[in-house]
Amino acid sequence: MNNIVYAFIKELKEQHVTLRINNIDETVKLTEENRQFIFGAIQQGTFIVPFNQESHEIVMDTSLLEYFPEAERQELTDAHLVPEDL
Repeated sequence: MNNIVYAFIKELKEQHVTLRINNIDETVKLTEENRQFIFGAIQQGTFIVPFNQESHEIVMDTSLLEYFPEAERQELTDAHLVPEDL
């Protein structure tokens, strides 16, 4: 589980996605499974996805609470909201 980190979706192309992980760009080939996951995330306004650094794969089948228990923290309850004063 320690190999799972947050990755920022930096660039999306037809056949691959470029993720920014710990200040390093990583290109991941899109498959039918992860393509739908990435496009779904972007449509929902989510540009951060779980990434397994060991296998170099986007983690799609995860319970966020299993990998990122900080998601339960009270101070992060509204973290998904975008401030209106941008």
